Amino acid sequence: MPKADELLAELESGHEKLGEEISEEMKDFRDFAENVHSEGALSAKQKSLIALGAAAVKQCKYCIVKNLQEAIERGATRNEIAETCSVIMLLNGGPGSAYSGFIMEKFDELQQSQN
Repeated sequence: MPKADELLAELESGHEKLGEEISEEMKDFRDFAENVHSEGALSAKQKSLIALGAAAVKQCKYCIVKNLQEAIERGATRNEIAETCSVIMLLNGGPGSAYSGFIMEKFDELQQSQN
């Protein structure tokens, strides 16, 4: 299974290649994502946890790792990630439990790489 940093690198590489063809659209997409994740009625951390849940339900490993990384950068704890996983499992059943295990593995990898 690819490591978290490998998935993040693949995602960035793909976005760079896409940006070579549709640079304005990719800039707009990144600006939109940055705006959505900024502080508002919900904190940036809360928004990252919501995005993590949505990514898991969509079963997008790249999206999961990217949103997990952002949640960690915004101060999400292991317990907050685990509680997010409980919501994922409630809403997505068996596949949600499989992706929740993936999330916890990638959380540990990202934590180790930051230390």
